[in-house]
Amino acid sequence: MLSRGGRAYRFRERVFNRANRILLPHMADPVRRETEAAGDDAMPEPMKVIDNGADTTIVSFSSAAMLHTGRPTSEFESFFQRQARPYNLVLFRDIHRSVYHLTPDGESGGLEWYRTELENALAALGASRHVAIGDSGGAAAAIYFGTKLGFETVVAFSPPFPMHHWISPVAQLRAYFDVPLLIKEPSAYWEHVLIAGSATFMFYLPIGLRCGFDSIFNPITTYLEASERPRLTIFYGEGSRPETKIIAPLRGLPDVTINPLPTAKHFCMVALARTGRLGSTIMEAIEPLPASGEADTA
Repeated sequence: MLSRGGRAYRFRERVFNRANRILLPHMADPVRRETEAAGDDAMPEPMKVIDNGADTTIVSFSSAAMLHTGRPTSEFESFFQRQARPYNLVLFRDIHRSVYHLTPDGESGGLEWYRTELENALAALGASRHVAIGDSGGAAAAIYFGTKLGFETVVAFSPPFPMHHWISPVAQLRAYFDVPLLIKEPSAYWEHVLIAGSATFMFYLPIGLRCGFDSIFNPITTYLEASERPRLTIFYGEGSRPETKIIAPLRGLPDVTINPLPTAKHFCMVALARTGRLGSTIMEAIEPLPASGEADTA
């Protein structure tokens, strides 16, 4: 894999960012602004910590496969900073699009590296309550690390793991030949085709060959096998067959709230944002009984 600051890394980022403007236009401008703020040739830092002296720390995990910084970290930062109630923030970027399986230097052992960094950050902040949030690959990381570190709450939008529901031969054939979805929601169809094809070659094979296929995490299993689990709120597109299968083992658990959204798209957070309800939905999941007067727009 590519090392920090390498020319190949910067070239790859330019290619992906240009592809995003075509394939994922809803994220192109925020990603561009965040990239420009860091400098065109700069490697973003893997973690940003904001200590507001609060008793609650929110940890945001960016997503992986298709975006330079996932759901732009700056958007989460500005959103939580606008809330009337203060929060400490720990903002993670998945620099190598490995869903945190690679270290920032591109080496194996990323899950252990990020866990150690997170433990140290949380200890320094000293809050008594911890919340994890993420979208897509970031949602998978939020479930995994939130469970491993005993968080109180996890808010996950469309976790794509275990990956076989997206990349198995059967799953890929269903994605490519899902004519009903193509007719009903064409943009969701092409998104599914993109994910089914890219997940194999952009994540599963590179990380499996580098770190070992058995080392690829399964956050759902991690959550189910934990003796103590966070309160988990999951949002997903109810028309997405892979996501419906991914969350199936969680149905009926008393500490899990499952919220289907009327879309087949994987990036259901974007669909929710377009309704104007993303901010209030996030805050309701984090604070089931929010204080009167909290800002909730995003």
